Amino acid sequence: MAQLVELQDPELTARLETAGVPITGPSTAWCSDTDEGSVLVHGTLTIEEPPGGDPASLGFDVVELPAIERAATAVHRGTFDDAEGTSQALLTWIVELQQPIETNA
Repeated sequence: MAQLVELQDPELTARLETAGVPITGPSTAWCSDTDEGSVLVHGTLTIEEPPGGDPASLGFDVVELPAIERAATAVHRGTFDDAEGTSQALLTWIVELQQPIETNA
């Protein structure tokens, strides 16, 4: 099973290279609200195996996501400023199909 590395700073790729960990799949991103009222952007890169030792000492976290049976996803091509249109199109599609939305949050 592939694992995702949670981005903590813009030097993640360099940190993975330094640790000898190859990137083996696509990147992902999502946003969440913080208790302080701001938005936290999460970015991930797919790896096969975590590095030896403590990844936090290298400046990143390794998170293994559980398998899911199905998911509604969208690929946004463009700038981050235009990403809201992509997420709105996905939500509209879900509503039109009258599909229930389940979260693991």
